[in-house]
Amino acid sequence: MITAEHTFFPQSSYPIDRIGSPEQLLFFDIETTGFSGASSNLYLIGAASVRDGAWHLIQWFADRPGSEEEILQAFFSYLEPFGALVHFNGDTFDIPYLKKRCQILGLPCPLDRLKSVDIYKRIRPMKKLLGLDSLKQKAVEKFLGISREDVYTGGQLIQVYEDYLETGDEERLRLLLLHNEDDLKGMPKLLPILAYPDFLSGPFSP
Repeated sequence: MITAEHTFFPQSSYPIDRIGSPEQLLFFDIETTGFSGASSNLYLIGAASVRDGAWHLIQWFADRPGSEEEILQAFFSYLEPFGALVHFNGDTFDIPYLKKRCQILGLPCPLDRLKSVDIYKRIRPMKKLLGLDSLKQKAVEKFLGISREDVYTGGQLIQVYEDYLETGDEERLRLLLLHNEDDLKGMPKLLPILAYPDFLSGPFSP
């Protein structure tokens, strides 16, 4: 397992405490070799949280076959102090996928104890109102004027990961970590779009 950590400072006008106590929120995203937890593998988990006025990002990468269980256990240990998971479409994909992998690997899964905050589900009713052709994270980032360095899709990176397992190539590793990193860094920047459903659901307070 490879672990990568660093600090970042996203600009966002949305008060994060509208979705929960900042110290209780853990943003997360996963990368896999397929859509089904029954027939593919998890190779990367990334998480980001606010601590001491800064955002801290950590990634657990399965650098060899068989280290999937190791990154799951590391993630579950890390999330113990948190009370809520924040994600983009994680209710549909990430969380069910992790639960399935835990079932297959015979691991206890602690995710049910955490509140789930799905940014995608909150903005889905706003798709037509906002004139969005797609609600994929990259499309919403583009709508908000958010730039990213990563140019790949998760599907395109499956082969990159397979190539990495064969070669250990550092550039392939960089690309894999970058995609997950940009997804995580983008989530706090997406939060201002929640002002739309907030306003329509009311009562609204500045």
